[in-house]
Amino acid sequence: MVWTILGIFACCQDNQSTKSPAVVVEAKQPATEKVKSEKPKPMETGKVFLVENVSTVVSVERTAMAWTPQEALNVLYKGPTDTEKSLKLLTCNSTGAVVKSIDKGLATVQLEGGCGDCGSLSIYDSIVPTLKAFPEIEVVHLLDPSGKSQIDSPSEDARPGCLEP
Repeated sequence: MVWTILGIFACCQDNQSTKSPAVVVEAKQPATEKVKSEKPKPMETGKVFLVENVSTVVSVERTAMAWTPQEALNVLYKGPTDTEKSLKLLTCNSTGAVVKSIDKGLATVQLEGGCGDCGSLSIYDSIVPTLKAFPEIEVVHLLDPSGKSQIDSPSEDARPGCLEP
């Protein structure tokens, strides 16, 4: 409970006698704080790229709480939805991919699990455009599970030898 003094009143009779001032006090309830209701953050939308009819790579929209390059790869590895029957994710025996770094437009990504047994299209063909959809990524170096790739140039995309057609 909050007490607020509203005023002090002095009463006098004939200027000669004075009474002690009377203090008027009123009890006031504290102002109720408005409870801040945090609205949930809206889902963010981004693109991942899947293979259609084993010959074409197409983009599909996906949503996540925060659309980051790593989250895009996590979503990519979930593959097509039940309604996307013509689409496939060619994992080439990999079980996931981890963004190791993004520096000056170059994203370095390492495959997890295995690597190989793909044809002319591979997981590389899904990962590269998925990451290049982010404005900060211009070049992608995809490393095999042991950390190797074929090209070290910061200006060229690179795939590991195990994903060569």
